[in-house]
Amino acid sequence: MMWYTIIVLCFSIVYFLMFVFYLIGWMRIPVFIPSSVHGSTKVSVIIAARNEENNIGNILQDLLAQTYPPELFRIVVVNDFSEDRTASVVEQLHNQRISLLHLKNYLPDKSIITSFKKKALEYGIEESSGELIITTDADCRLNQEWLKTIVGFYESKHCHMIVAPVAFTDRTGLLQRFQSLELIGLIGITGATLQWNIPTICNGANLAFKKESFYQVGGYHSIDHASSGDDVLLMHKIAKLRSKDILFLKNKDAICYTIPQDGLISFLNQRIRWASKFKYYDIWYINITQGIVFVFYLLLMVNLFLSFFEDRFFYLFLMPLLLKIISEFIFYCGVNKFFKHQKLLSLFLPAQLLHPLYVVISGVGSLFYKPKWKGRKIS
Repeated sequence: MMWYTIIVLCFSIVYFLMFVFYLIGWMRIPVFIPSSVHGSTKVSVIIAARNEENNIGNILQDLLAQTYPPELFRIVVVNDFSEDRTASVVEQLHNQRISLLHLKNYLPDKSIITSFKKKALEYGIEESSGELIITTDADCRLNQEWLKTIVGFYESKHCHMIVAPVAFTDRTGLLQRFQSLELIGLIGITGATLQWNIPTICNGANLAFKKESFYQVGGYHSIDHASSGDDVLLMHKIAKLRSKDILFLKNKDAICYTIPQDGLISFLNQRIRWASKFKYYDIWYINITQGIVFVFYLLLMVNLFLSFFEDRFFYLFLMPLLLKIISEFIFYCGVNKFFKHQKLLSLFLPAQLLHPLYVVISGVGSLFYKPKWKGRKIS
């Protein structure tokens, strides 16, 4: 029992210190203030779209309304074997700044493909002419200064990859609010680890990189066997050569807004899909961090269960939980100053019990269950 207690204490302290580390990293990120001078970089915005007839029109209108000089950017939509009117919606806009590509023309034999999205993005990048590639998703929304802010940061910092913030649009339902709160934490960890020069996670809904750097690391080659990971796995490849040249853009105008999952099953499927990427990570500090988090959450669940049989396990559950609550609350408050979603913090305490449970379920589920995404199984 003594050794078990020591193990629980060690994992609890390490977890607490991790969030202190994240908080310091996040607070050290300077807020980017764009120059009033218009940018001069040629940009290609790539959108891989599958069955997005209800969303694609909105983001294209947002992109066409950008304040960045229209002659300097083009929009490339790659239709990923859509089974609805996605392509028709794009064509009906009749805009010369939008190029519509069909993945079937690039991959006639789709039976041999594992990662359709990576192939769609690869096709779009090959057909693009911009120096800077920006990827986003068809179900996202953007404000008018989004592109100008990203390019201003790129020209100011001369970096090779830019990771920008993502937030959810719908924060009305309980599940949606829970997801929004969680995403704030994930974006905070994203920015903090980049500030410490240890690239860990990112989101392909708001990602920019030099086209030259993409080809320098071989693009998606060697990571195209994984269904997902077009964002994180690419960042890890670039990090091996240029970790100091991957920066987080801390500016509200750079936020990309996307849609949360609308049901518990779709939410768990998405989290299992995200967790499935972990087995492809080959950077030691990420694997160690993920292992610590998983074991810590598993210990919490085990101690909670055992506390129904022996009182002493209740204290081994309560003490780590309190350390988790204290460290994460301070961290979330720090990150939330940027997003200004104060009302979401009212869900913080209930989320503390749910979060370890679904993380453990997602982690274990990713080993045995292959969820579907838009009609396709994820590997």
